[in-house]
Amino acid sequence: AYLRRVLPYRTQDNRIDGVVVAFVDVTEQRRVDAALREHMDELTRFNRAMVSREERIIELKREVNVACLAAARRAALSVMEDAILARDALQRSEERQAFLLRLGDALRSPADAGAVASAALRLLAAHLRLDRAYVASIHGPDRPVIVVAEHGGDDLPPMPPRLQPADFPEGFK
Repeated sequence: AYLRRVLPYRTQDNRIDGVVVAFVDVTEQRRVDAALREHMDELTRFNRAMVSREERIIELKREVNVACLAAARRAALSVMEDAILARDALQRSEERQAFLLRLGDALRSPADAGAVASAALRLLAAHLRLDRAYVASIHGPDRPVIVVAEHGGDDLPPMPPRLQPADFPEGFK
């Protein structure tokens, strides 16, 4: 392949007096340019592939970091939940032990059964945060229930001394 150049021929007084035509062989230059373009295209494809690979690696690293952070959070929450449950269980156990000690102390003092029942009901109602507690004597499914002792808030009326079995929900019969 040849490159043709056409230029005006000028005289010393800058008058056009003809044409200069030159032919330059550009075959080798075009072959080198084509090889260079092909090599550049290959490098561009390789670069895109590497950049895509790096972007995917970065994305995967982010996903792994998020997953690790979530797992660490779950583990930390699980440890905190276990600690809270253990603390609560210990607190309940300590409260129960303290209640049993108070109950034992209260039950040693009174001499009669009514005073023992009253002391036990008072402590039990306070421990369980009940508005009312009572002890009743039941002598049969069709016989009246006799309230032996009761403990209730100041604003509650006293329980009737006798109740009928029909006064209780079905699960208590």
